Amino acid sequence: MTRSGVVSSIGFLLVISICSPSLGQMQRSVEARQMSMKELGRAMKTTTPLVAATTPIDQAAVRSNMAKIVKESTRLQSLFASADAGSTSSTADARIWTNKRDFDRRLVELGSLAKAVGAAPSRDRLTSDFGKLTETCRSCHRIYRKKQSS
Repeated sequence: MTRSGVVSSIGFLLVISICSPSLGQMQRSVEARQMSMKELGRAMKTTTPLVAATTPIDQAAVRSNMAKIVKESTRLQSLFASADAGSTSSTADARIWTNKRDFDRRLVELGSLAKAVGAAPSRDRLTSDFGKLTETCRSCHRIYRKKQSS
């Protein structure tokens, strides 16, 4: 290879590495999002039996789980950066980035509903608000999560 060919190749690789996120960065971003979503899922799963129980509500546990959801719903807005929209290791649908405003609005709604659940003054209100929270999760997954192939 000629000297100019080597210089051109190095220049091309340099431009590619500067202008696009590395695969490692993209993978770390996907992993951070997945960890955050798993934390949301754990909080929802541990709250479900508390809400469904006929015994007195463990309000401290409900508040703790809802605080996790509030934290993660805020964190997820920054974790879904447009630079890694093309990752193939993610179950995130590309519509997140083409309709980011709606996606972020849903995350804000998720946090607001989690606050309401955590502060619910009665079992009826807790059950109602938790139902709304659950539906918000489902609606977002229906739109913004890639369909699992069978």
